[in-house]
Amino acid sequence: MKEILLYYAQCNKLINENLIQVVRENIAEPYDFALKGYYFKTLGAIFDHLFTTDMIWMQTFSTINSYGFALEKEVGEVPKYGAHVFQTFDEFKKQRTRLDNFILSFVSRVDQEFLTRTVTRKLGNGVVIEKNSLKAMVHFFNHQTHHRGQISSILDEMNIENNYSNMIFFDI
Repeated sequence: MKEILLYYAQCNKLINENLIQVVRENIAEPYDFALKGYYFKTLGAIFDHLFTTDMIWMQTFSTINSYGFALEKEVGEVPKYGAHVFQTFDEFKKQRTRLDNFILSFVSRVDQEFLTRTVTRKLGNGVVIEKNSLKAMVHFFNHQTHHRGQISSILDEMNIENNYSNMIFFDI
């Protein structure tokens, strides 16, 4: 299972790099780009949501074992759920790169014991969930895929080519 999680972490990093490049090359002010018909009202709000939830999950996973990593020292303060985190796309890009590097390093150290442990996370609405950490990590990567799919749909509506999400083509 660790091999699969490592594959997800590697692909996640590459896909985010490709997504950021496509957005940067095609949208002048991505963080302020208004959306209609989406839960999130701006493209920046989707990026903030992805960053925030990824940080919260990495903080949660670190409660099982930090493997000597310090999320806040290496990436930055963990935002509160729903926070407006970045003012510009360049700020987001810098921190997203740091976070993706952190995720890859963290997952590369995950061991079998970690994958059998239970992770506990208190959601923003106060609900406490307890899940097997392997299942929680699969959810973590799937959540990223879901929101990148939203961004892909937005780019499709703008006739912007964006085939950055096909994991099968990554030779990792």
